[in-house]
Amino acid sequence: MSTPARPSPLLFTRALIACALALQLAGAAIGSFRADDWTNLERGRWALTPEGFAAIWTGLNPFTLYRPLVDLWHGAMLAVFGLNAAPMLAVMALLLLAQTVLLARLARERGGSALAGALAAAAMWTQANTFTWTTQWVSNVTGSLLALFSLLALVQHHRAVRAASSGRSALPAIAAMLASFVAGALCKEEIVLLPAALAALEMARWRRLDERQRSAATRSWLALSVTAAVYLWFRTQLLPTPQAGETRYHLQIGTHMFYSVGYFALHLGAMPAVVWAVTRAAWPAAHARSVWDSPQGRAAREEALGAALWAAAAILLYLPISGRPGFGYLYMPAFAVAYGAGRLLAHAAEHAAPGRAGPAGALAVHGAIATLLTAAGLVAGQWHTFAPLTREAWATLDREWPSPPAGARFVFLDPSGPETFVGRSVFNLVFDGATGSMLRLHYDRDDLQGSTLYGPLEKSLAALPEGTTAVYLTSLGRIERLVNVPPRRADDGAVPGGPR
Repeated sequence: MSTPARPSPLLFTRALIACALALQLAGAAIGSFRADDWTNLERGRWALTPEGFAAIWTGLNPFTLYRPLVDLWHGAMLAVFGLNAAPMLAVMALLLLAQTVLLARLARERGGSALAGALAAAAMWTQANTFTWTTQWVSNVTGSLLALFSLLALVQHHRAVRAASSGRSALPAIAAMLASFVAGALCKEEIVLLPAALAALEMARWRRLDERQRSAATRSWLALSVTAAVYLWFRTQLLPTPQAGETRYHLQIGTHMFYSVGYFALHLGAMPAVVWAVTRAAWPAAHARSVWDSPQGRAAREEALGAALWAAAAILLYLPISGRPGFGYLYMPAFAVAYGAGRLLAHAAEHAAPGRAGPAGALAVHGAIATLLTAAGLVAGQWHTFAPLTREAWATLDREWPSPPAGARFVFLDPSGPETFVGRSVFNLVFDGATGSMLRLHYDRDDLQGSTLYGPLEKSLAALPEGTTAVYLTSLGRIERLVNVPPRRADDGAVPGGPR
C-alpha cells in the first residue's frame, strides 16, 4: 500500500497564518478603546480641521512626540468608523497581514525561496506576545505604521540593488525607499535606526554580491543614512522631546537598561528557543551537520545572524527609556526575529527529510503557547471587560445627562487602588486620566471637561475643582453618581487650540 503524500510545508504555513489572522480579527470584534486612545482620537479629530492640520506639522503631540501622520490616521479612522473600536482594530490586523507580505517579499529579494518568505511571515504571526499589544490597541498604530514604512523602505532598497545588477537605474527604487523612510519618520521616531538595521542585513550577504550590487547597495545605504541624519537633527534640535524631570520618554543611561535587555531577550528569544527545542526533538534531521555545511547552509546562517543584528539595532532606542519597557516596543524587532527564523527553517525544510514536526509544525507549537499566554495576560488585565464597561459608562451618562449644560465638568473619583495584577484600577486602565477626551468624543462637543481624582474618597471630595457639574464614584470600571454632592457652577470650556 502506498503512503499518502504529505501536504506541502507551504500549505501548512499559509494555513497557520490564516488561523492566526482569524484569532486577531476575533479579538478585534470584542476589543475596545483604552488609555491613550481617547487623547489620540480627539487629537485626530482636531487634526482634520484647518487649524489642526496646519498645526500638527510643526508641534509635538500631547505625549511630546512628533507624529503628524498618526494624527491624520486617527482622524481618518474616527471619520470612517465613528467611535467604534472593532473596525479600527480589524484594520490593524490587516496591516499586520500586509507587513508580513512585505517581509516575505524581503526574503525573496534576498535570495530566499517562496517557502522562506512564507515561513518568515508565519514566524511573525506565531509571536502573539510581540504584536497583540499593538494589533489590539488603537494607539499603537504608531508601531504598526513604523513597521509598514520600514519594511517598504527595506524592500525598495533591495529592488534598487536588483535593478543595478541587471543594468537598470537604481534611482527610482532609492527615491521610493527615501519616501517610505520620510513617511515612517512622520509616524514614529524609531525609524532613525533603520540605517543600522540595513547595514546589518547587507553585511550578512556582502560576500554574495557582485561589484555592481555592492555599489548600488552602498549608494542606497548612504542616501538612507543622510536622510536619517537630517531627521535626527530636526527631532533633537528643532523639535526635541523634553528630556528633563519625569517626562514620559526620558532617555537616560542606568541600571534599568539591564532589565530592558532581559525583557527583550525573553520575549524576542522565545520563538527561536521553542522552535529549536521542538525541531531538536521531533525533527532531528534538521540539525544534521551535513544540512548546514553546504554553501546554502552557510548563507542561511549568515541571514539569521544579520536578522539578529537587525533586531538588536531595532531596540537600541528603547533601552535607555526610563521606566518599564512596553509590549509595543517588541513589534518592530519581532519582524527581524521572524525573518531569521524563516530563513533557517526554509533551508532545513529544503535539505532535511521532515520529522514528526515540519517547519510549520514547529512554529505552530510556539504559536499555541504564545497565544495562550497572551490571552491569559489580557484576561487577567480585564481587557475583555473594557468594551462593555465603556458602553455601560456611556449609557449611564446618556441617561443622567442626555444634553449636558455648556461647559459642564464631570469629575470621576477612583479610590479603588490595584484591582488588576498590574497594580491599577480597571477604570484607570480604560480611561487613564483621559475622561475629558472621552466625554468630548462621546457627546461630540468641545466644551465639556472631565478629570479623575485618585486616592481616598474623603481626600478627593475635598479636592473637587470649582465648577464641578457632577461627581461619579468608580469601582471595578463602573461609575455611579454621588447625588449627595451639591452641584457647582460650570466653568469655561476646553482650552482652544486642540485637545489636551
